[in-house]
Amino acid sequence: MLTTGMGETASDFLAHTLAPPVAVGIGAAGLAAALAAQLWAARHRAGIYWFAVVMVSIFGTMAADVLHVALGIPYAVSTAAFAVALAAILWLWYRTEGTLSIHTVTAGSRSVALPSQ
Repeated sequence: MLTTGMGETASDFLAHTLAPPVAVGIGAAGLAAALAAQLWAARHRAGIYWFAVVMVSIFGTMAADVLHVALGIPYAVSTAAFAVALAAILWLWYRTEGTLSIHTVTAGSRSVALPSQ
């Protein structure tokens, strides 16, 4: 609940303080930085993990608001579209890895070069 509230509050603050395209750009850059840091971390780091969680909540709120407010797409439609996209990603992951278990993740994908530990 805290990350959802933080995402909503931060998204609204940025969108009402800055021009909405600038706010979305900052949100996208923050999400990209957080995901890059998470994917390239040699081991679990709580600060990086929570930074990624917070940026997903902020940018996710921005994405939903842009679709609803700017494009007039109802939340029910965007929710269904995001659910289908998530299902497709999980299906692809399962087809590639043979499992969805996080306990089998010990290294990055075989097609991605990870930095040495």
